[in-house]
Amino acid sequence: MFIDVLTFTEHGEKLAYQMMTSISKCADEEVKWHLYYKDAEDIYTKSREAFENGHALVFICAIGIAMRAIASCVKDKLTDVPVVGMDDAGKFVVPLLSGHMGGANELALTIAQAMSATPVITTSTDCNDAFSADLFAKEQNLSIMNREGIRSVSAKAIEGKPIRLMVEHFKAASADVVVTRDSAKYRHGTLALCPRDYAVGIGCKKGKSFEEIESAVQSVLKEHQIDESRIGAIASIDLKAEEPGLIRFSQVHKLPFLTFDAEILNGIQGHFSSSDFVKNTTGTDNVCERAAIAAAGDGASLLVQKTACDGVTVAIASPAGVKKKAPVRNLVYVVGMGPGAEIQMTQQALSALEQADTIVGYSVYLELLGARFAKKETISTPMRQEMRRCEICFEEAQKGKCVAMVCSGDAGVYGMATLLLDLQSKYPDVGVEVVPGITAATSGAAILGAPLNHDFCVISLSDLLTPRSVIEARLRAAAQGDFAIAIYNPSSHKRNDYLQWACEILLEYRKESNACGYVENIGRDGTKASVCTLVELRSRKVNMFTTVFIGNSQTKIMGNHLVTPRGYHID
Repeated sequence: MFIDVLTFTEHGEKLAYQMMTSISKCADEEVKWHLYYKDAEDIYTKSREAFENGHALVFICAIGIAMRAIASCVKDKLTDVPVVGMDDAGKFVVPLLSGHMGGANELALTIAQAMSATPVITTSTDCNDAFSADLFAKEQNLSIMNREGIRSVSAKAIEGKPIRLMVEHFKAASADVVVTRDSAKYRHGTLALCPRDYAVGIGCKKGKSFEEIESAVQSVLKEHQIDESRIGAIASIDLKAEEPGLIRFSQVHKLPFLTFDAEILNGIQGHFSSSDFVKNTTGTDNVCERAAIAAAGDGASLLVQKTACDGVTVAIASPAGVKKKAPVRNLVYVVGMGPGAEIQMTQQALSALEQADTIVGYSVYLELLGARFAKKETISTPMRQEMRRCEICFEEAQKGKCVAMVCSGDAGVYGMATLLLDLQSKYPDVGVEVVPGITAATSGAAILGAPLNHDFCVISLSDLLTPRSVIEARLRAAAQGDFAIAIYNPSSHKRNDYLQWACEILLEYRKESNACGYVENIGRDGTKASVCTLVELRSRKVNMFTTVFIGNSQTKIMGNHLVTPRGYHID
């Protein structure tokens, strides 16, 4: 473990030496210290270097100084380095960052014991003596697939509610915590944990830099669609135990660095790519493949065979019984993402997005995807470039990728499914699969109550692709047939009077008191719903993110609800 200590006073320096000496004597693992004293002007540089190198940070100074020093470095609670602060009198020790996952709480307790100081722990699960979801994952060597799950499970633990755990062969429907290798097996509101059981074997020429090793490993992970969070260790031959680039790689990624001598590697059974040069140099014919198998344990198998990248060789192994699914290639999913929030996406949609190498879509829709897919490659195009957006999907898929095109609502309801299927004949080597989503007619209707509970139709007022005369004919037909109507695209900057025009047509067939309603920003921040009569609707101002509902002759306004009877007789 590497720990950088920053202090700015003589007394702080004395405390630092006392702390380092005391902890080093009783530590279970070797601790390498770096002390920076009277270097206040360079505090920001030293802090940044510690984050880049994966070193823990201990500040012996005012907490405010420490917080300002690390502010620009803080990125992610799951990967940030542990940071601890101790006052210049050595009375209090406070974990400031990465308390559980980075081990700052544990480090603070160790320092406090060594210095006879008082530890000040503020993480809520510790303060309430409750189950800690992220600490559980760390102790079980599991990676966290969805960080929002930490919050929901921790809240239950603090409130004293039971935590239900699902393991792989049980159904996940009622579980709070799911341990799985399949990202499609968890639902919104659960904590998904993934075993970190892959081992990366690495061989390299002497002096290969961290950057070169990082580039080689990331290239292999990307090519084979392997999530970095699945990696539990890196491994090599013992001749590389002091290789600076490998050591730094393990520190930055917080991975154990396992080394094996040539005799152990030669004893690994299996078929490996053999090199006489490597055999003469190291004593074994293949370093990366054999080391990966050795690190993954008995019965392990290669997921990725030896891949050479400019003086660095990489192989990846999985433990017994674990096989990686074959990656999906040359396929475009056209995905209906519903209103946009993850909780309103289907499991099939989430699975398609997880499988995708690249996600393509209108920029607003990509922003709605949130943190879960933040590491995916994305390509956006503005509005009215739908044809080009589809062409990009096919071009990316022809590179051997799995591509997801996202559409709001349902991809087959005023979405991109038709255009993609029309263009598919030009790209015969690429498949297209339509993934349904919740369309605005149903999600908006649920907010208003039940306005579409009998025969209904959906009509768009946009005349970009449909002549206005056709829209008018459809409005008249729907009004004459006494359909409930869901109206999409009721207004825009250039069509701000279209809803008024539609209402005037409908009023030729419907009563002024005909029940209506509309919902703005369905399922997103700023959702607004309102009910009114048809004559009142005529003067209402709505925008392009609004869906309007026109009831049939039997629809009623009941409080804030719009209800269309199905025909049941209630006594």
